[in-house]
Amino acid sequence: MGISTLGYTLTFLAFIIYAVSLIRSYHAEKRFQQFARDNGAEPAKPVEYKLPWALDGMYRVLRAVSRGEDFFDDIIGKRLEEMNTWTYESAGLFGSVLVSTAEPRNVQAVFATKFNDYSIGKLRKKQFGVLLGKGIFTVDGPAWSHARALFRPLFARDNINDLVETERASNILIDVIPSGHDGWTSTVDLLPLFYRFTLDTATSFIFGESVNSQLAEASSETNNKKRREFAKFSDAFSKAQELISLRVKLQSLYFVADGLKSRAVTETVRQFTRQTIQATLARRSNVKEKQTGHGTYSIVEELAKSTSDQEEIQDNVLSLMAAGRDTTSALLSWMFYLLATHPNVFRKLRNVIIEDFGDSPSSGKKIGFAELKSCRYLQYVINETLRLYPTVPANMRTAIRDTILPVGGGPNGDRPVAIRKGQVVGVFIYNMQRRPDIWGEDADEFRPERFRDRKHDWSFVPFSGGPRVCLGQQYAIIEASYLTVRLLQTFDNITWVGAQGRPVKGMGITLFPQHGTKVRLHYADKK
Repeated sequence: MGISTLGYTLTFLAFIIYAVSLIRSYHAEKRFQQFARDNGAEPAKPVEYKLPWALDGMYRVLRAVSRGEDFFDDIIGKRLEEMNTWTYESAGLFGSVLVSTAEPRNVQAVFATKFNDYSIGKLRKKQFGVLLGKGIFTVDGPAWSHARALFRPLFARDNINDLVETERASNILIDVIPSGHDGWTSTVDLLPLFYRFTLDTATSFIFGESVNSQLAEASSETNNKKRREFAKFSDAFSKAQELISLRVKLQSLYFVADGLKSRAVTETVRQFTRQTIQATLARRSNVKEKQTGHGTYSIVEELAKSTSDQEEIQDNVLSLMAAGRDTTSALLSWMFYLLATHPNVFRKLRNVIIEDFGDSPSSGKKIGFAELKSCRYLQYVINETLRLYPTVPANMRTAIRDTILPVGGGPNGDRPVAIRKGQVVGVFIYNMQRRPDIWGEDADEFRPERFRDRKHDWSFVPFSGGPRVCLGQQYAIIEASYLTVRLLQTFDNITWVGAQGRPVKGMGITLFPQHGTKVRLHYADKK
């Protein structure tokens, strides 16, 4: 066969492949349009663009962010207001169409009633996988179901209710807050203290032994090998979280964040975790009978009863550590920002805590799971914090088959919306939980009393919902509740010394105050 003949043949084959692709696309489009008609669906209101691939829209977003505008308030919130809708479609690169929603009925469909029509998508797996491997947060289908089944019994109330390590970590945190003068502390950023607190309690829960990052940071014993190892791990873990945050912000260009330094950080975390798991299992194998008391429960040991795959245990342990540290610390950081800027709420909450739990741990009143959950105003404050600053403010799902959103289509937004296989649906929880038509005209204000007698529904999903609802939500709430009680027993006043105005949001695995939680606290026993 001559060169020219080969060229003609290849050209003909390319034409055939292209023609077949067009025919398939045509028939797929016809089937989808029929599917939409059968379900009475109409398109959601579209965002108007002037340039192909919505390049002008992307430029506006990048310019707004560079000017210090807030993504959720100034970009998504403004768009929802201007379009007068809670569900809209917007264009992406290469002709993709994203449907975004802040509508409870659609959130319920994506998270629950149509759960099997969606996956978390390949992008999330790639963004998070560098640190978390194939853990519960980065897998779908049977792998996710298997991981979920492994974890569910680990978060039983009896395990959460063992608050010995939480009390120990609370005392350490209070002790490391720097004293000032006139009964006040020096200015302290609570955010890193909360990070270390939650890392210490999470590692105790997971390994049966805390990494003691709070003590390692405060200690001057630089020659202590174990403290050096813990400090190195804690530092690497924080940097690894920052890496994940950057990969999320870069979206499909996540790989730009990769490099020798980022790989070294993630390897330090994974190696430390791997070695700690091995040490935990070795230590446990030498114990004939489990003792009671501090440090006896270990998620690693419980996981090892169900699987012998060391990498599976490691990936899921890392997922738990990331969620356990970030979820609770973010909740605490936002809550104490709000308490510091709303002194009337702080005073009311402290009065309730003193009445329910006494003015010190030595008062003899129990601080357990049931008692913390029964402290209604404390739970109102936590819920209101999670409403205004949800742990995960936005989420995305990719349709694995043609499916339907209940509302958002048509000129009035009251018709169903047809979602194509492969299409991405963005769920904006932050904006939904600030809707004035649901939460009142004061929806942007911190008012814990709004949760009095309010039943939870799909307009309030700070920990997601449906089959993928956060298994550790009660763990996070109880940890935050316990530390809050201890802090308000110790301190009777708080003042905000951070930047004034609207707080800047940081986004990693969770939403957190970008510039920390800078306050001064007044000791209750120093009038």
